[in-house]
Amino acid sequence: DLALQEGVQSAKYKMVLDMAEVRYINSSGLRTLADVLTRNKEHDGDLKLAALPKKIMRVLKIIGFDNFFSICDTIEAAIAEF
Repeated sequence: DLALQEGVQSAKYKMVLDMAEVRYINSSGLRTLADVLTRNKEHDGDLKLAALPKKIMRVLKIIGFDNFFSICDTIEAAIAEF
């Protein structure tokens, strides 16, 4: 969350979030992701998610976030999409 806040404060609208170490995500975390994605898209940017563990990917699919976020296997692949 801290890295996202720093990106928001510094007006960076093209972000890649390394999710490799995420073991749990709650509704607050999901809301933060959605808010940052919306803000970035409003400024012709994006928030790409990289290296999601299977458990987190399953959560994103269940709630339909995989339809809104660009999800990449690696950080390098996410950066290359920009």
